[in-house]
Amino acid sequence: MNRITVACFLAMGSLAITASATVRVFATSSSDPYGSNSANAFQPTFSVVYPNAGTYNAYDYSDVNGVPNNLWAPATFPPAGTPSGTLSNPIAINPGAYAYIWLQFQGEAPGRMVAGLTVQIDEVGGPAPAPPANIAWYLMNNLQGLPAFCRWDGTATPPVYPEWRNNPQTMVAVTSSGISNLATDVPWNLYEGASGIALLGAVLYPSAGSTYYVNITNISLRGQSDVAGGYFQFVPEPGGLLLMGLAGLLLRRR
Repeated sequence: MNRITVACFLAMGSLAITASATVRVFATSSSDPYGSNSANAFQPTFSVVYPNAGTYNAYDYSDVNGVPNNLWAPATFPPAGTPSGTLSNPIAINPGAYAYIWLQFQGEAPGRMVAGLTVQIDEVGGPAPAPPANIAWYLMNNLQGLPAFCRWDGTATPPVYPEWRNNPQTMVAVTSSGISNLATDVPWNLYEGASGIALLGAVLYPSAGSTYYVNITNISLRGQSDVAGGYFQFVPEPGGLLLMGLAGLLLRRR
């Protein structure tokens, strides 16, 4: 498995620019002590949501008696000041790991709600959007548990759940709860109040040497804010770097 590195990217969209309010996405390594239960990292939900809005097995957070099942809940959230990295000093995601994608409110007004957003991952100099090896965005459908809650609207069709494995992925909350900037923890929404961070999903790309960036391309947010994303660079392991160097020498001799 390859190394992944992540660096900060500022997306200048149609939203008005402010100096103090930002909604950003960033990545951490699954080898860090942050993220979901690794067995379910690429499981968008265990529920079923039909087009007629019929919901079944909606216990993503708790069982029928309200006891948390810890299917996704992070044991530890990344600190509020976790860097996004830069192109010259990127965040490394170690060999054998994948990336968790997080959303964070920075300097946002209390109660500010993300009622929808589109997240897209593009390959620099390549396909846009870039198809990942694996990806999952967490629905957090607990409508039949306690508390009754769902993060996003939309169908969810097992066993693959293709609706929540897209790039780009649009996530909308019309009748659902979305993600709000609250001072208290909301464990059934994978949200920590102290940091303003919520876990969105997980992604894996296998391509060594390719560079990607994850970006908020559209957002429905009460008020005006900057939006920020991050670059992903897939670096081969040391043996792979040697092979790539030899290949470059051969090409230059032609």
